[in-house]
Amino acid sequence: MTYHLAPHKKHVFFIPENELKVILISVKELEVKKEIKLEAPQFYKKMPVDFYTWKEYLKLPKNSFEIDLQKWKSAYCRINKVIIEDNYLVLQVRTRSEQLKKFALLFYNPETFKLEKTIYTDDLLLGSRNGKYYFFAGGDPAFDEVDDFTIHIYSFKRGVEE
Repeated sequence: MTYHLAPHKKHVFFIPENELKVILISVKELEVKKEIKLEAPQFYKKMPVDFYTWKEYLKLPKNSFEIDLQKWKSAYCRINKVIIEDNYLVLQVRTRSEQLKKFALLFYNPETFKLEKTIYTDDLLLGSRNGKYYFFAGGDPAFDEVDDFTIHIYSFKRGVEE
């Protein structure tokens, strides 16, 4: 399982990939100060409690672990990336919906932790800088069919994609 860290003012946000929650860690004392459950969008498919199953992989075909890992990383609404940009805590979540694009960007207010906007995309968020968001076109090459190497750069202002 992957965990994400995002520094914000006097705290570090510690966010597991499989839960919409933020654990606030004080930078000064290096102590957990609070645990906050984030609002889930309607499409959100929570990871089942018994999702990870232990197997004795030494007795299975060589690629069994890789097949299970791909299933574990792509069968629920996993958090792919966490950044702080434009005064938002931004989480990219896989939607797991046939009706939606592959991912959703969830923009939370980092002070109140309220979900303020959601933007859907088929592109994998790589990072951001100075209000620009960088994406790998077509999704995650480890889990999605990606034909070309293309980087898209977006800017999101006043709720409108530029």
